[in-house]
Order: sequence, then structure tokens, then C-alpha cells
Amino acid sequence: MNSWINSRAQALAPYNPLVPIRLPSTALAFSALIALLLSYGCVDSDIRGRIGSIYEDDDGEGADIEAPPGDASDGLIQAQPSGDTDGESGNENDGDQDAPGDSEEVGPETLDTDTESDSDTGDADAKEHIPDTSDADDAADSEDTGDTDIGPPPCEVAADCPLAGHACYITECSAGFCTSVEVPNFESCCQVPQECDDQRACTIDSCSDNVCQHVPFSPECCDFAEDCPTDNPCIIHSCEAFTCVPAAVVGCCQSDSACDDNDPCTDDVCADNACQHPPNTLCCESHEDCQSSESCVTGQCQGGLCAFSTTVNCCVDDLDCEGADAACTDTFCDQGQCNVLPLAGCCSSPEECGDDDNPCTTPACNLGDGTCTLVDTPGCCNIDSDCPASEDLCTDAACVDNACIALPNGACCANAAECADDGNPCTEAQCVAQICLQFPIESCCTNALECPDDSDPCTTPICLNNGCALTQIDGCCSAESPCADDGNPCTSSPCVDNQCSVELEPGCCTSAEECVDDGDSCTASVCQANQCIHQPLNGCCNDATDCPSSTDPCVVTTCSATQQCQSAPSLDPLCCNVNGDCDDANPCTLDLCSDNSCLNTAVDGCCVGASASTI
Repeated sequence: MNSWINSRAQALAPYNPLVPIRLPSTALAFSALIALLLSYGCVDSDIRGRIGSIYEDDDGEGADIEAPPGDASDGLIQAQPSGDTDGESGNENDGDQDAPGDSEEVGPETLDTDTESDSDTGDADAKEHIPDTSDADDAADSEDTGDTDIGPPPCEVAADCPLAGHACYITECSAGFCTSVEVPNFESCCQVPQECDDQRACTIDSCSDNVCQHVPFSPECCDFAEDCPTDNPCIIHSCEAFTCVPAAVVGCCQSDSACDDNDPCTDDVCADNACQHPPNTLCCESHEDCQSSESCVTGQCQGGLCAFSTTVNCCVDDLDCEGADAACTDTFCDQGQCNVLPLAGCCSSPEECGDDDNPCTTPACNLGDGTCTLVDTPGCCNIDSDCPASEDLCTDAACVDNACIALPNGACCANAAECADDGNPCTEAQCVAQICLQFPIESCCTNALECPDDSDPCTTPICLNNGCALTQIDGCCSAESPCADDGNPCTSSPCVDNQCSVELEPGCCTSAEECVDDGDSCTASVCQANQCIHQPLNGCCNDATDCPSSTDPCVVTTCSATQQCQSAPSLDPLCCNVNGDCDDANPCTLDLCSDNSCLNTAVDGCCVGASASTI
């Protein structure tokens, strides 16, 4: 439980800053789990005030239980220190939380009582599963805390759940409660490197793509003797200070040569990496002790040791006989004796092979199998066809006195006139080095297929009088053969699919009559630079917005019924530009023009006429 909460708390630290980093005891572990659930709002309010949040000490040796900064309304709970009677005594202040200064500080020396036990057991894997809590544990927890099963955390969406976003869990919000299921590769899954600690000093643990990696630190490093090499059965290793230390196994062997006991009467054998010395037949007391299992070997006892020798000309099979592989003899074993008989017709030298009376062959003896062969004499011939063809066009190969020579064939020339016409109008005969050769005439053709295509779709190659020419296709156009201009500035002659067409240019004109009326009585249509322009008529208007605004705020510009702009005074009687525009002819008012509006403010104590009285 401890290790699992440690690893999970570290994994969830990025999501909740209140999650502890390390817990020293089972009690603290359970407290941290409750604090984790409280931080996500997963524990009922009646549990709050019982268990404190857990933080890691700066010295890394343990964790104190104390309330984090803030008051009870922060949703955090405070631990009850050992010896405090408020937690279990039924005091009427049981539900109240003590101030941070009122609770007794509990340090590692008072709480970390099972640290040694936890470190002894350790986590064998990089990350533990959530352990199943037994009924007895549940009963004990219930008795200690007085709480009931708080159930799964409530939620509205999966993001409300404590393990939401954790790579090693599939978290869902179902029927208002969180459910988190381990991913298929949970054993090797990780969120942070701390979850990958395999408790091995000789591996470098890391978390890559949410998968724990354990790379060996070095081949010589070990945690246990089993980590050391086992390829040599005669070497046993021990692991000392994380280093493999080899030691030779006494009496171990890997070959017969390692078992020599210097005793000629025993065989030295290495079997199953152990030396064995069974007695052999080399030692003797009489000749009878030196009997050999081989029929052609006899033994004698000399000086206590058997001496063996092979019987001359003795054999067991044909291969035991000397010369059994000779080409011209038949060697075989008969009744334990070798017999050698010569083979008829077999040769051992060329002189033993007869002559075939052919001047172009020479007898030879194949010493490998004792057979005679005939070898052709290089350059020798009996008829003309035996000679290779002449490379000279003026000569033919001939066989004369069993030798190949070159004889003139009359096919050579002294000049071009001696060369025959080949009937091709596009070739020309020439005499080169006394040989008639036909050379092609450049640009000559016998049909249109021999003429090159110029890649112009508007031309067709033809062969005319043995010469290639191009003919224009009527009505065809291309980039090389564009369409002719019709002289109208308002039309264009594009080439579409190699055909010329005429298109009107939008908005183009040659006179004002070609311009379309825009329906505005205050504009006049004119044709300028082949473009229709609708010019406004001076002083003409359709409404007041067409008229220029007056710079005098007390003058209003309007459009008359005759579509003429005109100016008139503003209908606002209080409109003004200067204070003089605001004179109301009353000496008992102060006349001011503010923001183009007249203000006539009465002057205190001022009166006009005999009706005024003085008090």
C-alpha cells in the first residue's frame, strides 16, 4: 500500500500540489490517500478534520503531519496528533479543527516506526498495483476512524476524476462516479520516471513514451550473483560491491587436455566438466594384454607398455590398399591381402596413345583417368570452313596446306564510280580505303514517315521530291501560329483547342453609344481609352448625401427637387458659432455659445423695469 501510494502520489503531483511525495508508514500512507481524495472533492464533509495533509520534509527523511496554509473552508483537513483526546474521546469539540499552532508536531522519530520494515520489503516491480484491502483491514480502518466506505469519487465528466489524464489508467465518469481501469500494459506503464524504479542499482530507469525502460549500467555491474556471466561453467561469480568477482571451480574442465594425469595407463577424459581417468589398454604384463581390435594391427608388450605395428600388405577393405586410386590399376582387398592388377587400354603417357592420322590433332593422355584424347592444333585447318572469317572486306579466308590464309575477293574499289548503286535515292556510294560504302544523304526522304515532326500542331510533315517539307493546316492556331488580329480593340482572338475564336472584351467600347446607361440621372456615360466611364454631373444630386457637407454646423446642405445641392440655415434656433449668435436681448442673462449651442443663463440679482423691487 505504502509503495503504491508513493508512486501514485508522485505521478499525480503535476495535477495536485497537495499530493505527498513519500510516506514513511502505513498510517501516513492511508492519510495521504484520504488527503488525495479530499483534494479532488471525493470525500464527504463529515470525514474532514480527521486526517492531515502530508508534505515531504526538506531533509527527505520523513514527513510531518500538519495543516497546510489556509482555514477549514479550504477543504483541507488537519491531523490529530498522538495523545490528543479530541479525535476519539467524544469531546463536544470533536468536529472542530485546531489551529495549526495548537496541534502537536509529529516528526519522523514518532511516526516513521515502520520505515525499516518498508525498506526491507521494497517494491520488486517498477510500480505496484492497487492492493486489495482485506476485510480485517477495512474493519480496523473503520474502527480507528469511525468512517464508513466513502465509495468511488463523484464526477460530472471524466476530467473531474483523480486519475483523469493519467497514461496508465482508462478513466470514465459513469452514472456520476469515477471508474479507473488499468491499461493492458499496466506493469510496464508509467507517467513519471519515479514509477519505473526496479530497485536495481545496475539499471538506469527511465520513462519513455509512458513505458518503463531499464537499461543496464554496464556489463560488469551486478545486484546479485545471478546477474554475472554464466557462459564458462568452470568459473563461478559472486557479486561484491555491485561488481562481478570470478573464481575458478576446483576440478572443473572443458577439454580432455586439461585432465592429463601423466599416467600412460589411463585415458584422460573430460565429461560433464569433470575429469575422469578410466584404465586403457596401453599398459601390459604379457603380449596377450596387447591384443588389438583391428585385424591388421598386432601388439607386443615391451617394458610394461604395449607397442602396436601394422602388418605389411594387410587390408580390411579396398581403401586400405596402397594405389587404390591409381588410374591404370585395379586394386582390391581379397582375404586380408591387397591385390593390384593393370587395366588394359589405360595410358600413363602420350606415347601410349595412338595417332589418328589427322594433321590438325595431337594425341594426349589424361593422367587423371588414364584415357587418351585428341587435342586440336591451333591455326591448323583441313578445309576453308575451318578458318575464321576474314575481317578484311577485300579478302576471304582460305585453307592452304593445312594453314589459313587471306585471298583477295574482288570486292574492293579504287573510286566511287566502281561502286554499284543500291537503288536507294537517299544513299550515296563512296569508296573508302578501297571499300564501297553507302552513306545516307542528309534531309533526304522516301516517305513522310522519315520526316521529323516539328511539334507544331498546325503543321504536317510531307516528303516532296525526296525532301522533307511542312504544310500549314487551314484554320489551325498555336503558340507558334497565333490567330490574326481583326483590328477591333474591343475583341480578342484567342486560340482554343488549336482553333481561332472572337471574344468581346468586357467593358470595352469604341464610342459613348456603346456604354450601358447606369440609371443614374446625375452621371453621364463617356468612352475613354476604350473603357465606359460614368462621370458625375457637377451640382447634381439624388439626395443630400450626394452634396458636400457644409463646414458651418449651423448651415444644412439639402438636395432640391430639381436635383440641385443648396444650403439653408439650420432649423435649430439655438445653433451658434460665436457668443454673439446667442444674444436674446435680455440684459439679465449671460449669453454663451458652447459646442455650437446657445446657453442663456440668468444673472443673479439683475432686474429689468419698474416692477422690480429692492428689499
